[in-house]
Amino acid sequence: MNKLQKNLGQDFLKFAVECQAFKFGDFTLKDGSKSDVFFDSSSFNSGNKLRKLSRFLAKAIQLEIPDCNLIYGSAYKGIPLACAVSVELAELRGKDVGYLFDRKEEKKHGDGGSFVGKVPTSEDVIVFVDDVITSASTKIDGMEKVLRAFDAKFAAIFVGVDRRSPSRLAVKNVPVYSLTTLQEAREFHLPITGAHL
Repeated sequence: MNKLQKNLGQDFLKFAVECQAFKFGDFTLKDGSKSDVFFDSSSFNSGNKLRKLSRFLAKAIQLEIPDCNLIYGSAYKGIPLACAVSVELAELRGKDVGYLFDRKEEKKHGDGGSFVGKVPTSEDVIVFVDDVITSASTKIDGMEKVLRAFDAKFAAIFVGVDRRSPSRLAVKNVPVYSLTTLQEAREFHLPITGAHL
């Protein structure tokens, strides 16, 4: 990790703590596992907070995958994130960036189908965005759904927090980038509170 990436991660941690997005205690996660830290993305519940979160992700994408031109998010949490990150990345790149998200249920009328947004092609450089990665099942399901429907491929996955240990491992040969990890959040929390987790 270079200095710019590290600074971006530290700035994100400060912002997430200000938004009270990190909860410390005893939690049961979606996959049934236990954790002393919970990342609550519902804390980014206003336009300004969502814009700032999306800007962090867009800056990270611009650093790592500068040719990205399509952002994908899975329903439901990934929908506003994908749209907002595409706006921020378009501004950073000075070029338009598409967005794509899936529907939980296929729509039979109107525009129809299982997806909303730019139809991906083999020429697109697609990045999957989400708030967190734990078991990676959501990322695998989302990518497989897109790949079944389109002649496309994913360049990377970007998340706010990588909960896995070890972190930043690839998922189905797709690299994973995160603004921070669970361990970095713990280490950031300790000096602030003096707590012992």
